[in-house]
Amino acid sequence: MAAYFGIIVALGFWFSRKNTSTDNYFLGGRSMPGWLLGVSLISSIMSSMTFIAGPADSFKTAWFRTVQHLAVPLGGMLAAWVFVPFFRRGTISSAYEYLHKRFGASISAYAAVAFMVMQVMRASMIMYLLAIILQSMTGVRYEWCLIIGVAVSGVYTVKGGLKAVVYLDVVQTGLLLLGAFLLLGVIFSGIGGGIPAVFSEAWVANKLSFWDIDNRTGEFGPTSWAWSFSEKTVTTFFFVGILSFLIGCLDQINVQRWCAAKSAREARKSILVLGFGALPIWFAFKFIGTALFVYFSHNPDPVASAILAGDGAYKAEMIVPHFIVTYLPVGIAGLVIAGAMAAAMGSLSACISSSGMVWVGDIYKKYIKKTGDDRHYLLVGKLASGAVTMCILVSAMLVHTANTSTLADLHTSAVAVLGGSVPGLFFLGMFTRRGNKYGAWAGIAAAMCYTLYMLLGQVGALPAGWRLPIHIYYLAFFGNMIVLGAGYLVSRLTRRRTADLKNLTVWDQEKTPLV
Repeated sequence: MAAYFGIIVALGFWFSRKNTSTDNYFLGGRSMPGWLLGVSLISSIMSSMTFIAGPADSFKTAWFRTVQHLAVPLGGMLAAWVFVPFFRRGTISSAYEYLHKRFGASISAYAAVAFMVMQVMRASMIMYLLAIILQSMTGVRYEWCLIIGVAVSGVYTVKGGLKAVVYLDVVQTGLLLLGAFLLLGVIFSGIGGGIPAVFSEAWVANKLSFWDIDNRTGEFGPTSWAWSFSEKTVTTFFFVGILSFLIGCLDQINVQRWCAAKSAREARKSILVLGFGALPIWFAFKFIGTALFVYFSHNPDPVASAILAGDGAYKAEMIVPHFIVTYLPVGIAGLVIAGAMAAAMGSLSACISSSGMVWVGDIYKKYIKKTGDDRHYLLVGKLASGAVTMCILVSAMLVHTANTSTLADLHTSAVAVLGGSVPGLFFLGMFTRRGNKYGAWAGIAAAMCYTLYMLLGQVGALPAGWRLPIHIYYLAFFGNMIVLGAGYLVSRLTRRRTADLKNLTVWDQEKTPLV
């Protein structure tokens, strides 16, 4: 592991030689191929959430949360042909630069800050899982494991810039897949009957279904297929999965890579590689959790039994690290752990790089120092990336104390709560001509009131009759629809809009070819 850490840090320093401008540091000189950026996008969304939390979720429950992944290919095709034009025409290099042109500086600043908060939250969950792996392997305290993992990722990202992140993402994706195949190989070898036995026994136990644990009763049972926003259902979750993917495409991690592509065609290719390439990887890791369930039914283990029984002392996310350390042969265990490290670091580096770029381009340049030279902004970008790394470290310490049935469930709920308004601003700007900054702020205010009301209901602070019948998984969907609806209504009432809408709405796109 020391050798692995040393190699990626050395590569970060090697890539730093060409980082002589902010364009090279944050966008790789705008010359990168689509397939490479697509693999980098896959790496950025995989993370240790995929390596650890995905199998943990299917081990303890089943495949319900995979429903939203089934929607990703369709979402990828929509994003490739709808969103790319907004970020390939002109000189836009940030998602929030578009909001600045469409609604003004205040809306852009709000969205940029919200994005950075979301990235710190997401990265902290990822690094929490990475620290658990290191702790299981070494016996070192959680806090020191966290510091080591965050420090290594932060160093190569801050030094190497986007090119280091993207090229190392390819290496790390390969390690991630190698780790998955090695895990499955060892699991199959420990089950009498091999792969056929896994499928047959998992099918009988409903572990290949869309069943889930009912949070009210704690019982494992079938999930409804009916259309409903008041509970988790398969049909609604698939629909929300499409919108969630499209919403995710409107953050800076994606836009940064589209703008780094050498052409619009390559930018579209990166989204399609993400949309169709991520799905089989998600499935592979979900299947690891299912296979572990069958494995431990053949080979009883007290930790596995405690997790399935709901013992609060054993979180579901412990199952994969426990299996790696306890059951994998020496050597194979090291390779699998390297794959888990790669998954976490790929996502963390994307969060750090994109957040640093947003700070420099959308906040520092616009509000703090408008007339600095490029060398100054490059330095500020590196310092900002380092500061984001420290925020992630502190936040991951707090995640360690969270009490939830599975981290996949916590992650889905957190995204639903925190991602409730910013994508709606893009929808208001891109799909309406009437949208203006007054409507945008009205939409944000309405979404905040709605989210606060829903959270009060979730914690039992409101009488039962006052609570809206909306499950927490769908808070973000309704939040964004409220932004769009309230924003459009207020925009019509104020009757003010951006003077020049060229390339700012789907109705005002130039007919010239994209570059």
